Amino acid sequence: MAERNKGTLARLEFDFNMIFGGTMEGSHSGWERLVYEETVKPAAILITRSFYEGMEELSKCCTCVEIFFSQFDNLKKLLVPCLMMNARMVLRSIRKTTFLLELSTVVDDTASIALHPNEIREELIKIEHITDGIRRESCALRTVFSSLDSSLQCYTEVLLGKSILKRQVADSECVIVRRRDLCYQAAEHVLSIPLNGEHQKSFSVMNTKKHLIYLVSLMFAIILVILYRIYKIILG
Repeated sequence: MAERNKGTLARLEFDFNMIFGGTMEGSHSGWERLVYEETVKPAAILITRSFYEGMEELSKCCTCVEIFFSQFDNLKKLLVPCLMMNARMVLRSIRKTTFLLELSTVVDDTASIALHPNEIREELIKIEHITDGIRRESCALRTVFSSLDSSLQCYTEVLLGKSILKRQVADSECVIVRRRDLCYQAAEHVLSIPLNGEHQKSFSVMNTKKHLIYLVSLMFAIILVILYRIYKIILG
């Protein structure tokens, strides 16, 4: 399940890079000049739906990992704080955004509006509600991103750097995208990990690569990249 989700998110990240470019900074101009209902809206709906499907499967995988890890004292330390709560917030925000995008508007065909003040007013109010709703969800995604990003920077520095790699990692190594390199280094650094806790008699030694692929390589490296992309899509 973890490997399948990892592959799905990697392909999604690749597709986003193809659409929006490989750089993380800078606005992608030109969207405001495109026809909304025929061009921008279908593309935005496809992107948000694709991300939602991938994120939903990832959330199920993370739930399984969290349940398993919580049974052992030493594996509990590998869990990212508040990960599932943030994942649910992202799913809820993307679901609301998709609903707003699916609402029909007359922004591309103003001539179809009858010259009646009430009808014009109703359409303008509807467009304003859609716009405000998308802005609200972009703020929610920004909050989740900031929370997760700060948490993962600390997680990378303390757990991967000091505890596993036994070295002080630079702040530049803990930032988004670059910290995935530390994930792979940590996966190769430790060969195995004993399971300590009430289930110790049932399980002896587990391969650390399996846990780190589940946790850091899957959730750690790819989820924030795609979340950041979705945030940039909605905000930009």
